[in-house]
Amino acid sequence: MASADRQSPPALRRGRILVPALLLSIFCLLGVFWSLRAGMSYTFYYQAKYGKLTENRPTNGPAREQALEKIFNLCERAHGLYPKNFHLCIFAAETAYYERFNDDGTENETRLALARTWCDRGLALNPYKSQLRLLDVRLVGRDDPARAVSLWSTFLDWQFWEPFNHRIMVELLARSGRYAEALSQLKWVEGSKYYREARQSIAEALEEDEKRTQEFLQSSGS
Repeated sequence: MASADRQSPPALRRGRILVPALLLSIFCLLGVFWSLRAGMSYTFYYQAKYGKLTENRPTNGPAREQALEKIFNLCERAHGLYPKNFHLCIFAAETAYYERFNDDGTENETRLALARTWCDRGLALNPYKSQLRLLDVRLVGRDDPARAVSLWSTFLDWQFWEPFNHRIMVELLARSGRYAEALSQLKWVEGSKYYREARQSIAEALEEDEKRTQEFLQSSGS
């Protein structure tokens, strides 16, 4: 027993050294593992955003569809490896939304759903990013213009002094049929480079309303 007592202090000292060293080694290995995953993720992201698929992407036909499919596959691979990159979500969501039209001018519902998915992913990571908030209201406004106005109004309270945000509010109000409010909102865009666009958005909304009214009257008359 006396011999064991004399040997235990060095063993305990070795244990006190080895256990932290082992834990430190494990943490280092985990750090290397996640760094490699993040690095691979960013490689796929840059390939999708800045690579030949995007730079030389065809504008129509099967080749365009194949290129877009490869881009979104790269985005999914990047997200699977490192799901914290909201810039990736912005790129994928905007690409899906602005490439939503088929060659015949109809909208691709699958791509719109993809835009919704990536937008939601991005908002979960960074709910204050203006690109994501704008895309969110554009997607919502397709089915619920009033809710889109409400969502953008909340964002506008936070980013009030940016004229572009008021230019979007003018458009959303006009598309909701709230033309008096849209005209009132114009005062916050006056003197900025967005003023002409804001006025044009009201004119376009009025034109669309008139077109729908004419179509309704024609269908009723027949």
